[in-house]
Amino acid sequence: MVIRNLRSFVDQLGREIQIPFPPEKIISVVPSQTELLFDLGLDEEVIGITKFCVHPSTWFRTKTRVGGTKQLHIDQIISLQPDLIIANKEENVEEQINELAKHFPVWISDIKTPDDAYTMMNSIGEMVNKKAEASSLVKSVEQEIRNWQFEILNHKYFSPFFILISITISLIFCSWSLRQMSSTSSVSTTM
Repeated sequence: MVIRNLRSFVDQLGREIQIPFPPEKIISVVPSQTELLFDLGLDEEVIGITKFCVHPSTWFRTKTRVGGTKQLHIDQIISLQPDLIIANKEENVEEQINELAKHFPVWISDIKTPDDAYTMMNSIGEMVNKKAEASSLVKSVEQEIRNWQFEILNHKYFSPFFILISITISLIFCSWSLRQMSSTSSVSTTM
């Protein structure tokens, strides 16, 4: 049996949690963060996801589903005995997350800007011992967004209003880009 040390991490709400490092049993109750865990190569470590975590499709078919983002199966999660639960302030119900936090470390994201998304990705990467992989993924997403913005700005026939709207829409591109990277790195992504 390998003895793991406890390490402290601070989530995006400023809460400190302690987890056995690296965590070996992770539950994600946020679809976009489930995709991140897949992109970080945590197939063995992720033991539970929600019914809305449909990407990657292989995980949707094989991982234990622990309810929905707003209706978690608390007893089932407790029975899985996770080292770490990854949640989100907006997607999950506070009372359910508070109940889980009585039993397990729960790291909560709170994403309002692209920088918050990059911070989340790097923080989770560090927490699951995949810091280099997360950093590389962040750089890839940032580059994709820059490339897309450059293409939009270099088309002179677009009005300034269109350019402003396009830059705003590019924030959404971050999530799409993660999904695309996830689908290209999985063996089968049919839905």
